[in-house]
Amino acid sequence: MEKSHTDQALSKLHELGAHELQHLNGDLAQHLKGTYVLLREWGNSEPVCLAGLFHAVYGTAGFPAALLSLDKRSDIAAAIGDEAEELVYLYGACDRDYTYSKLISHEEPIYRNRFTQETFSLPSVLLASFCELTLANELEIVLQSYKAREDCRAFFVPLFASFKGLVSPPAFEAYLTAFRIDASPPQPPYLSLRGSVRSISMPLVQGISYVKKILWAKSDA
Repeated sequence: MEKSHTDQALSKLHELGAHELQHLNGDLAQHLKGTYVLLREWGNSEPVCLAGLFHAVYGTAGFPAALLSLDKRSDIAAAIGDEAEELVYLYGACDRDYTYSKLISHEEPIYRNRFTQETFSLPSVLLASFCELTLANELEIVLQSYKAREDCRAFFVPLFASFKGLVSPPAFEAYLTAFRIDASPPQPPYLSLRGSVRSISMPLVQGISYVKKILWAKSDA
């Protein structure tokens, strides 16, 4: 029976030795597969999901260990397709400090390639895929580690908040849930309101009773 595209990609990943490289919450293969699963759950296309499965093969700004050199890009393209490989390269080549700062500041989203130092604007579709992959990569880590989530909260929250409207609704909802951010509008403070009414009404009742006693005393006299 012929292997599916995903099975072929997994075989290639194993051939590259992803399972032998240590990552934060296990080996690199586990992290890559977890990223792929999140992208699938959010309803992304096969090229985006396969890019998630291979997103660190050239190394990244946060994880420099590479499984393959850049002169072997055609090997990865043969395994996952040209569209997916291009996204893998874009993700791995990202100068995160520069590019993320542009996203957080809501300036024009200028991307910088850490290998070539080239800067350019990303087309909207490619920017959306890049942000979706970025979110999946980081959430795969923080969903398994409370410490990682809290250590990186101050940086990740403004970054991921800037992804609103760029990433898919399921992806953005996953971010809100992972960081326990309530996106719903504040509800009226019913409990405190009842407490306020109670605190006002009790002295009022007592005052009315006191007045009644005085009136009854006068009528008796």
